[in-house]
Amino acid sequence: MENPNLDYFLRRWAERKKPAALSGRELWNKKSDSWVRNFDRPNGESKNRRRLASVAAHLRQWGQLRPIHRVVDIGCGPGFYVTEFARTAGHVLGVDISDRMLDYAQAHARQEGVENVSWQIADFPGQVDIAALGWEKSFDLVFTSTTPAFAGPEALRQVHRMSRGYCFHTGWISRSNSLISELTRRLRGEAPEAGEPGESTYALFNILWLMGCQPAINYYREESEDLVAVTPERVEYYAERVLGASDAEAGAAVRKELGKMAAEGDLRERLEAVFAWTLWRTPGE
Repeated sequence: MENPNLDYFLRRWAERKKPAALSGRELWNKKSDSWVRNFDRPNGESKNRRRLASVAAHLRQWGQLRPIHRVVDIGCGPGFYVTEFARTAGHVLGVDISDRMLDYAQAHARQEGVENVSWQIADFPGQVDIAALGWEKSFDLVFTSTTPAFAGPEALRQVHRMSRGYCFHTGWISRSNSLISELTRRLRGEAPEAGEPGESTYALFNILWLMGCQPAINYYREESEDLVAVTPERVEYYAERVLGASDAEAGAAVRKELGKMAAEGDLRERLEAVFAWTLWRTPGE
């Protein structure tokens, strides 16, 4: 049996790395419209804004969002965290592989009247030249949230090169979706896979502990219930999650089953999630 040393946990975390397909620019450009619509759908906006405000309040409480601070959000998507952090921090940089996501991010910042922000298209971590971009020890806080950009030892090395103070990651410990569970039961005749809740957070925390980074961890629970409209975007989302495909055949099967479920009553999607918020000091700082 292996000893639970640093190499062991680094390998364990690397095994949880997202498939390469999840890092493609074309994929995330395609997803950008539905991501923004999902943020604003009934109950979704208030839930998402509560989470944004809660993360920012937590970071302020820990002294990591101050007017003197320079912050970067890696895998920022439509830039909601960037804009929220910029209300307190001196400057916030949003980094994402998707130029379409960054178009939304810039528009959102303008709408909110936030100017102390900037943006960078980048395929993090493997295709980014930290030195050439002037990012070496350039940020007081390096922030990541549920993004495939922060997965595995190489990403950790890169964020440590960028940080001159602290890093923060918010990731899922567990999450469930009632419609996905029901569609899985109906279309596949089985319960959805439970997975390994918190596996990545467990590995990351141990890596940081063994590196002497003094990690601190807090938890955030989120629950919501929404009425779901059967849009092409939602059908594609359920087809990918339940059947592992988004082609016409998978979409037709999901749409047919959703129609049966709607005939039986309202299509309500109940979501439950627990997030782990991990804050740590950069090695050598």
